[in-house]
Amino acid sequence: KAANIKPGYASPHNDLGIIYEEKGSLEKAAQEYKKAMELDPDYAGAYSNLALLYEKQRKLSQSLPYWQKRVSLGEPDDPWSKRAKEKLKSYK
Repeated sequence: KAANIKPGYASPHNDLGIIYEEKGSLEKAAQEYKKAMELDPDYAGAYSNLALLYEKQRKLSQSLPYWQKRVSLGEPDDPWSKRAKEKLKSYK
């Protein structure tokens, strides 16, 4: 409903991605995460969520750029930035 009321707002699309992912609609989830990023390129949560989704699907090479972007958006003490850095180290 929020995505319809404020279609230019990234957060509802990220939330829809989470809902679709939980229901097993992984392609729709990815589309919603990407829509959130399109609307707000600095919306860090969408990058983490899409990276994790691709990892679940064993598409590690596709998750890599989203972890890299997540690192670039986060503060050094942010737990998700730290997690993204660890993910990147594990890919090497």
